[in-house]
Amino acid sequence: MTTAYKRIAANIIHHLIQRVVHQRSKGRFTSRWGKEFAQHCKYWVQTSELAFSAANAHGPGKVRYPAQAWDRLVDIATLLSVNEADFHNVLLAINHEQKKYASIEERFGLSGALRWEEAKNVVRARVDGLGLGRS
Repeated sequence: MTTAYKRIAANIIHHLIQRVVHQRSKGRFTSRWGKEFAQHCKYWVQTSELAFSAANAHGPGKVRYPAQAWDRLVDIATLLSVNEADFHNVLLAINHEQKKYASIEERFGLSGALRWEEAKNVVRARVDGLGLGRS
């Protein structure tokens, strides 16, 4: 049962990241839209938690919640919802040095589920929209 839930969660998360962040919204994210996306991600996480709670209450075994997969999505939403005043610092830290990414993780409460390279690609969803280009 756990494997099926993990696979379903992974497919939902992959779809949201690929379609919403990397394809359809590339360069269109603002902090406002990032906050809306973060709220939608929060709903997905809550729905998943409810499904796992129900499965554990009514099922024969313990179904483990795939937290890391959802943490990755929440980290992406957090980066996309950073306000404009802080975004430049995030951009500098993420694009220039992997060591500085740890300070961004700490400052914004990221879970650590998002790799540095992946964070750079996510930030580009905002960068292209701001006209700052890629680095």
